[in-house]
Amino acid sequence: MYHGKVLYCASATGLSLKECEIDLDHPHIRSMHLWSADNGLAVEFDIALESTEAYDLLQAAMDRYCDRVACKIAYDFAIPFPGFSYVGGGADCGENDVIVFPPEPGPEPDPQPPVCRDGDGPDFSAYLLAGDARTYQYHRLYRSALGTADPVSQLLFLYAILQSLAGEGTRQDVDAVILQVEPSVPRYGNGRGGEETLYTCLRNEITRPSQGVLAETTSAEIKRCLGAFRLVVQEAIARFG
Repeated sequence: MYHGKVLYCASATGLSLKECEIDLDHPHIRSMHLWSADNGLAVEFDIALESTEAYDLLQAAMDRYCDRVACKIAYDFAIPFPGFSYVGGGADCGENDVIVFPPEPGPEPDPQPPVCRDGDGPDFSAYLLAGDARTYQYHRLYRSALGTADPVSQLLFLYAILQSLAGEGTRQDVDAVILQVEPSVPRYGNGRGGEETLYTCLRNEITRPSQGVLAETTSAEIKRCLGAFRLVVQEAIARFG
């Protein structure tokens, strides 16, 4: 059995989380240690490999756990959290003194604006151990929305979450979810004798190129309502995800 530790870090200026160590149900990872580092966050994995052939599975698992943590942070704090990069570490492979390393890290993530929570934060142990793929997918889409500067793309990411939460994903189904979260959202006639919420109207408009998807007035309107729409989607995930 080859033992070792692997460290990942992420830039997150001002974001302070409660230190925790999580025992993971994984054949090659004994535990995961998360703490706030200087101007960022750190994740350290305590690993155990039966052979070097298991390395690919280990690498994929570490990347997946880091991504789940990044998505959870982005969702809970509503920030475009960049994610974790490999810093160092590996597994001692015994007599030959061979070290198993993860791949070289990519570009350093940009520092984030201050989000001071004084050691408070998500319950990562329950989140990671539950392994809920559906909730993870919603958090990934939410993080993708926060990570794009294009208001049209951001709205479509957020709307896709509501479509999934709504089951069938029709306009009526999506509006029903929106109205459960925010009953006072503005509604407009849809030309067929019914009504649609502001967010459904905007989504319908930007998916019709013939009607001027990128018109300046449309982009301005999307920007004005995106902040409120993000809160609606965040609450919808919490209630129905």
